[in-house]
Amino acid sequence: MEGQEKSQSPSFSDPEATLKVVKQAVLELWEVINGLTSLRPPKRERFRVTIFGSARIQPDSPIYQDVKWLASRIT
Repeated sequence: MEGQEKSQSPSFSDPEATLKVVKQAVLELWEVINGLTSLRPPKRERFRVTIFGSARIQPDSPIYQDVKWLASRIT
């Protein structure tokens, strides 16, 4: 209600005035929502990936080698 004077708040006993306030508030909320949805996070050139493993897997294990190969492919 920018630019409007708040001389008197409407009473809930006045349904028309109450509806007018609610409609105006909803329209203003939509403006805020539309403004916020225009914000976008920055695009990253590359994704970040973390590979968790186990210290029990030995470097000569086929699984270890497969994960090592996969890591080299995605970096």
